[in-house]
Amino acid sequence: LSLNTLIGALRSGATAALEFDNALQERQAISAASNGERVKLRTTIIETSTGTKFSAKELTEAATIMSQAGLGVKEITSSLKEVALVATATGSGIKSVTDVFTSAIGVFKIQATETASVSNQLIAALNLSKLTIDKVATGLQYASNIAAESGLSFSETTAALAAMSNQGITAGSTLGTGFRQVLLDLQTPSTKLKARLDELGISLKDIDPSSNGLIGSFENLRKAGFTAADAFETMEKRAANAFIALLRGVDDQRTLREAILLSNGAADANKTAMESLENQSKR
Repeated sequence: LSLNTLIGALRSGATAALEFDNALQERQAISAASNGERVKLRTTIIETSTGTKFSAKELTEAATIMSQAGLGVKEITSSLKEVALVATATGSGIKSVTDVFTSAIGVFKIQATETASVSNQLIAALNLSKLTIDKVATGLQYASNIAAESGLSFSETTAALAAMSNQGITAGSTLGTGFRQVLLDLQTPSTKLKARLDELGISLKDIDPSSNGLIGSFENLRKAGFTAADAFETMEKRAANAFIALLRGVDDQRTLREAILLSNGAADANKTAMESLENQSKR
């Protein structure tokens, strides 16, 4: 390292340390941590700040959101770099990424130690669809709880939102409310929908996501001959639009889920982004 580079790195670290100390005074939940925990969090925030575009203040605010979501300081420390990594790799705001992470961890009962998997899945979904972090965050806000209650995993939910976006439903709120209503209709069909299912010889068990998975449920509907016209005749318009997007996008949904689970492309992006962050911090 040249002397100028070293001086710049030291100044950057000192600025980040000052920003963290100032921000910490406003963050009572984190301030309540033990001295050892605060030191580790401070180090993580300073290292992450000097290696990314995010300031220590922004990172401390992200840590506060995690704390308010019930994560302990140890969990926050292990998750924060992953959050910054996804935000950097996707060009997203760190608050939106933090919202998605905390929703995924809380609703789908994902361990904080598994945040690398969450980050890989997110990057894969964003790379392979028309989704953005903001759309995912909004979609999860409306649909994550009913998705989890229906037995769906984070990867299944993300794949469904991605498939719907690829079918032309692009607004986050429409994605979320439409998907939520679809899941409710699968659990408790309306009289019209139930009658049509009976005509086609489809039982409620055949369309139960907790038994068949979401993809399996829609494959059963498609094989039995349930059509877009059936959806419009038996369902509310918004639910019908979402239903049709999922019905038409069954194959896309399967491909997306497999890619999200494998996260091959995401792992490469993750590795590249991490190497970039490390190189920046060494300069």
